[in-house]
Amino acid sequence: RLEVSGQKQAGWRTDPSKSGASGCFGDIATHAYNLARYMTGLLPMQISCHLKVFEAGRALDDYGTAVIRFQNGALGTVTASQISHGRENDLFIEVDGTKGSLEWHQEEPNKMWVRTNGQPHRLFTRDPNAPFLGEMAKASCRVPSGHPEAFLEAFANIYNAAYDDIIRKLKGEKFAGKNTLYPNVYDGVDGMNFITRCVSSSTENGNWVNLNNPACRS
Repeated sequence: RLEVSGQKQAGWRTDPSKSGASGCFGDIATHAYNLARYMTGLLPMQISCHLKVFEAGRALDDYGTAVIRFQNGALGTVTASQISHGRENDLFIEVDGTKGSLEWHQEEPNKMWVRTNGQPHRLFTRDPNAPFLGEMAKASCRVPSGHPEAFLEAFANIYNAAYDDIIRKLKGEKFAGKNTLYPNVYDGVDGMNFITRCVSSSTENGNWVNLNNPACRS
C-alpha cells in the first residue's frame, strides 16, 4: 500500500479525516462525472453505486462503479479504480447515441474517435485551423496541429476563461453564470453531492438514490 510507504499523496487520499467519506470515487470518479456533465450537457437524476475496499487495511474505497440515470432517459456508467495494475491515468469518456459514438482519452488528448453508423471510423486530431471547429474550440488551441497540447494548456484555458468573466463582471456585462467554461462553485457543489449520493447508495447495497441538487441544475 502506497499510503504506508511514505507517499504523501496516497497518505492523505486514504485518510477519512482528510479526504472525507470516499477514497477512490471521491478522488477519481468526480472527474469522470464532471467530464460527462460538461461534454454531454445531460442532467443526472438518479444513481446506483457500489463502492468496495479490496486492499486489506484501507479505510476508504479503492474501487467503485455507478450507473447514472439522466433526465432524457440516457444511462451512464462511471468506474474508478486504484487497484487496476498498469493503468497510469486513463480518464476517458465514450458517448453512444442513435447515429454513432465518440471516444476521447485524456492520455491522448489531441485525438478523438468518431464512429458513425454505416461509415468508416474517423480519427479527429487537434487542428486549430480545421473548418469544422467552433470558435470556443479554436480559442482553446495555442499551437499549430502536430504539436502536443494537453494538461498544462488546459489549466491555461481555465484561467483565461475565468479572467474573462472577472473582466465582464467588473464592466457590468453579463457572463455565463452557472454554465462557465471553467469549473465553478456550482460544479464543486455538484461534485460533492455526487460523492455523498454515491456513498449513500453503496451503503444501501446499490439502491437507486436521487441526485437532488437544484442549485446546480442548468
